[in-house]
Amino acid sequence: MNFLDESSRRSRSTPAGQPYRAANRPDLWAAIQLSIRVAVIATLDEAIVTTFTAGQQMTLPIWIFSQLTRPRDRRVTNVVAFFVILITIDLVV
Repeated sequence: MNFLDESSRRSRSTPAGQPYRAANRPDLWAAIQLSIRVAVIATLDEAIVTTFTAGQQMTLPIWIFSQLTRPRDRRVTNVVAFFVILITIDLVV
């Protein structure tokens, strides 16, 4: 037990982090939901832009989308998706 919890118990007040959690938890949840929605919308926008600007070329996003809608070789698609996710995580972190 740390000093703040012990002193708050002696003075019969709330635990040290409880008011902070009560005030910030709803705002944090709303921020997480909003960031997920923005990420999904940005991803859909990128797919649309890639489809219209690629012309006759087979780019990676178009190839992945065509493999997801009509899969021909699932193993190759899974390996490519795994490496795309791995490279993305490596660039972000």
